[in-house]
Amino acid sequence: MSDIAVTLTFDAIVLCACSTALLMHGELSAFHPGSVYVFFHFYTVTLRLLALALGAAPLYMPEPISMDEISRAALVFDAALVGCTIVWLQLAGRVSKEGKQLSRRRRNSALLLSPKLVSIVAWPTLIIGLIGLRFLRFSDPLILEQNRASLGGWDTSSWVLQIVTWAQQASLMLHYVAGFRTYHVCVTVALFALTMLSTARYVLLIWGIFLCYVVLSKKRLRWPPSRYAVGLAFIAVLWFPLKVVTASIWAGDDVGTIASNVVDYFGDAMSGGGKADTTFLDQAASTITLVDANGELFYGKTILPLLVSPIPRLWWPDKPHMNEYQHIISTPGRPMSTYGSIATLVGEGYANFSYVGGVLFPMLAAYLYGRTYFAAIERPHNSVFRFMYLVIASMLLQVYRDGFVAALLFPVSAAMPMMAVVLLHYAFPAVRWRPAVEVGAANNPLAGARSLVFRRTVSKGRTAVRRRPYQVAEAMDHKCNAPQK
Repeated sequence: MSDIAVTLTFDAIVLCACSTALLMHGELSAFHPGSVYVFFHFYTVTLRLLALALGAAPLYMPEPISMDEISRAALVFDAALVGCTIVWLQLAGRVSKEGKQLSRRRRNSALLLSPKLVSIVAWPTLIIGLIGLRFLRFSDPLILEQNRASLGGWDTSSWVLQIVTWAQQASLMLHYVAGFRTYHVCVTVALFALTMLSTARYVLLIWGIFLCYVVLSKKRLRWPPSRYAVGLAFIAVLWFPLKVVTASIWAGDDVGTIASNVVDYFGDAMSGGGKADTTFLDQAASTITLVDANGELFYGKTILPLLVSPIPRLWWPDKPHMNEYQHIISTPGRPMSTYGSIATLVGEGYANFSYVGGVLFPMLAAYLYGRTYFAAIERPHNSVFRFMYLVIASMLLQVYRDGFVAALLFPVSAAMPMMAVVLLHYAFPAVRWRPAVEVGAANNPLAGARSLVFRRTVSKGRTAVRRRPYQVAEAMDHKCNAPQK
């Protein structure tokens, strides 16, 4: 058995053990950061090791990446997965043990989204987004040239380019508070199509996940039903070749040429070596090797560019790159910065604190997102905190892929209108408050789940039942959404 096959076997055992533990004792759901991380690990590590064991080539670099480098990186990923699993199990255990001592402030009251305030933000956002789509993307080529020239260099600034996603975000915000009317769904689908043709693929990924989260949260479901699997599979299949599809459409190719390009793209990706989409593990392995060759760790300096990220590059042409450390460690044989390679959260941690950082960075993310998750599910769907968490959770794949820099960059930059809604509600907390109450199991669609109920006290000969966070939150939803007499 080859070394890569041994590594694959060990990784599969670790993945199965951690997944089983989280499913049984981790209070797992589709919203849980652990669900996203397990999928990320499976896609990044397990599938890549399987492809390499079946004969795929490592990612092409002038200086080839060896199988030993990839195996070492895979073991660091496995250690990180074990560490994250321990963190999430402890957080779930703490929620179970606290029982009656769960924060009464969270249980008894929640700051709810004001539909009026959401609309005040969403409608101007929609108008600005549509103008951005027309001005920056969907005009005659000559007019587009003139429009971009009129911006005087701002046409390359992310502060301006993000505007083309605002119409889509506005529609999703209105869905969150107003539901899914047929005509509104049609508008959202059209905006998804326009936005996908106008910007990077992450827009489909992030806001597709957010839309799924909204549907599940509004319907009070922990996992998507099997009938939703078709939609999720469609998003996954569409995301993979979307880069080449968009380029072909803008190049004016016919349907046959686009289909041929997509088939070629899938073939190249599956054969390995050329496509970055399937070689995250290879890129992380290269980063680890380059950090060792650099001879100096960064001790947290990889995150420092965040401090100056709000300053437009137009005002500061020499502003440090967000992946400045990759520019430092890159070599002619491994031009990571030139290729636009990613390091993943594990690779970023290794760059800062070697093997300890490669494990502790994902564990820190697991703790922070895990705490936020358990706080969010104690609140109802229409609470500000759950809305904020679902926005942040929809970007978890980007955080695991790009590192802690993305944890702040994406919510602030890519989801600026949604974060504005959150800030306005907390800036004016008296806009809308509603007390949270507990109701009986008959009103709770999740009450039958074994892992959600446990006994609390015995009073007057009857056993009182204490609801777990999901039950409390959905009871609040039921009460808040009930018609007022």
